Amino acid sequence: ESPSSSHEEEKKKRKKRKVTGSHGLGLREPSGEGATLVFDVGANLGQSAERFLLRGWRVVAVEPNPKLVEAMRTRLKAYIDKNQLVLESKALWSRCRERQTEEQAPLTAEKEDSDTKEQRVQLYVNDEDCEWASLYESVGARYNTSHRVVNVPIVTLAELYVRHGKPDYIKVDIEGADGEVLEQLRSLKKPKYLTFECNCLLWLNVAYELGYREFKLVEQAEFQSKNIAWDHRLWDCGPPCEETIGVSGDGGWVSRDEVEASIRKIFRIHSEGPVKEFVASGQQPFVQH
Repeated sequence: ESPSSSHEEEKKKRKKRKVTGSHGLGLREPSGEGATLVFDVGANLGQSAERFLLRGWRVVAVEPNPKLVEAMRTRLKAYIDKNQLVLESKALWSRCRERQTEEQAPLTAEKEDSDTKEQRVQLYVNDEDCEWASLYESVGARYNTSHRVVNVPIVTLAELYVRHGKPDYIKVDIEGADGEVLEQLRSLKKPKYLTFECNCLLWLNVAYELGYREFKLVEQAEFQSKNIAWDHRLWDCGPPCEETIGVSGDGGWVSRDEVEASIRKIFRIHSEGPVKEFVASGQQPFVQH
């Protein structure tokens, strides 16, 4: 999966941080100073992580669903054994109770383990599709599908930085809570590349405020994972970093305004408000035409 010659040329020219969006939105090539470090936040069964691992990159896979973590532990054992893959069986969330009273945070779901004093949050695990698990009940139980509640420990992005170092690339897909990662990035050194699921137009503004100036809107539906035996179809984020092909123009990096224009062209937008409207309704704020 080598980048095309045009992307090789593009790679030499571009120095700014990049953002790609699935119809997700940024990423980074290896620096030559060692394997690229990737935080895969919302790793699911490791279908995207496997793409990174096959490139020789180091991966920290953050996944709150214990069943999926154990499946990864078995399926990707060879990478774990050689310390190329680290599993964090936790949900990425804020420890700040004050901020959790605002917007999307499910304050009523937060719990503290009586023995370990470890903060926990409720994860709504969908019984029909493991990729739909969410910290929001309306998202985890979308379309009135059955679900279970699992109390899982939390970790912050800052804690991951302390444990594993600053990543070159953060891939986020946590079903409606991607904005939480963007907010936590405000106080941290930014990765060169960032990918998140495009569930809220306001997240584009946050990415811009973080310093990202080049974007790609990526059609995730093309990237079905076919090498994992599971009871339903699985998807991954597609080719990473400079290999990513956007839907705009020749597939290269575009401005914030250009990527928003692509979103408005491709989607019928029902809401341009904060993600709490998406969470409250359990419906997508915009859907593909």
